[in-house]
Amino acid sequence: FDDYIIKPKISGYKSIHTVINFGETPVEIQIRTSEMHEYNEFGPASHIAYKLQSQNNQKADHTWTKDLLKWKQGKLTRQDFQIRAFAESIFVFTPKGKIIKLDKGANLLDFAFQIHTGLAACYTGAKVNGTMRAMEWELKTGDIVEVLHSKQLTVNPQWQQIATMNQTKASIRKLLRNG
Repeated sequence: FDDYIIKPKISGYKSIHTVINFGETPVEIQIRTSEMHEYNEFGPASHIAYKLQSQNNQKADHTWTKDLLKWKQGKLTRQDFQIRAFAESIFVFTPKGKIIKLDKGANLLDFAFQIHTGLAACYTGAKVNGTMRAMEWELKTGDIVEVLHSKQLTVNPQWQQIATMNQTKASIRKLLRNG
């Protein structure tokens, strides 16, 4: 398990995490107080704040801030706020139970690049929930994804048309340039 209460993340995030398996399905358990939950979900430690910071998306930042103010003023329920905030994201699992956040509409290639560029550069295939799927397979929240790879670089220019996430496309271009 990971204890972020004793040793909080730099953002101030606090929680205890562990993963348990129900048959073939890993489930992440998070333990925290109500105050920690509010801070982690809606404060500077939230996934939304990280996403906005990393993408430097001023429009999304403005919308998120307005929604946060509406929620604080009681004009937006917590559930409405969370639904709107996460409407553009999906959450999938690695075989070891790690949760990976991706843009809605992301596929197996995007997933591989989100895990590690070196892994993705040697991509040979992937399994979704134990079944082999094409690189273009659109992922859904809750999917368990295993990337298969070789020791040889397999990246090719066609991947740019397959990728759905801008970050993935940029990584592919960089790999092709530096080949």
